[in-house]
Amino acid sequence: MTSRCIFFLFMLLLTFSCEEKKSDFSFVPINSEKPIFVSEIGESLDIIEIKTQYPISGVPTILKSDRYFYLFEEGFVTSLHQIDLKGNLKNSIDFGYDDKINADGITQVILRENEVGVVSMGKTVIWFDENLEELETEELPFKANFHYPLDKDKIISFNNRIDELEDYDILIKENQDIKKALPIRNEEYNFVYKSYSPFSHWGNYVLFSQAFNDTVYVWDREEFRPLFHVNFGSDAVLDRLTQIQHAMEMLAFLNEKKILVLTRRSSWVKFRENSFSVQ
Repeated sequence: MTSRCIFFLFMLLLTFSCEEKKSDFSFVPINSEKPIFVSEIGESLDIIEIKTQYPISGVPTILKSDRYFYLFEEGFVTSLHQIDLKGNLKNSIDFGYDDKINADGITQVILRENEVGVVSMGKTVIWFDENLEELETEELPFKANFHYPLDKDKIISFNNRIDELEDYDILIKENQDIKKALPIRNEEYNFVYKSYSPFSHWGNYVLFSQAFNDTVYVWDREEFRPLFHVNFGSDAVLDRLTQIQHAMEMLAFLNEKKILVLTRRSSWVKFRENSFSVQ
């Protein structure tokens, strides 16, 4: 009898020890059915006139530190401008094609506390101080399409399939440790696209989303996991579109009579089955 009790207690302890660790994180949507109108957002906007020597070309990347705005423009010129909070120009760097930082090789500009980094070829980061004086060059252990610094020792990166040696979408560098998350799904749409901001801060958490995916993921300092799914209804991406594997399949898809695509700069209109949507 005693041996049976001991065996039962042993199995009970083993069962509890093997249970999945429960997270104390919870998410409760608030007003999830209420749309956000641009007019409501605009009520809290301040318009700042940027006083640069020449008009900004194209649509610049804008970063904000505690004291400055940083505008990175890629148009007629490739330049990084430092602007104070009143719109006055403080410093600028113009990038050429024979310089140490080749204008064609710049893939992103990032912010780490009060330092700004220029990413070259998705892997090399040249850091500048608040006076846009060069500080150091950092070589990341992997190439990625988009980098998101959390602090001086930690950076989260979105591979976006530009590093063929990696099998994961998310790469996390913390000091000398490398973590990986979200295995690449090879059956989905596999063309590299320009990713403007797949990461965003939400309190103490980091949110992540990507094209052709209705899931928003959250990083709780341990792992990325699904937070919620967005129901796009009739505007959801067609299953067939997500399964296209090469350019000829995309061409055949766009040439179908029931679909007409009109391209104009960054906007396109899609007509399908007597209905249309602007995207």
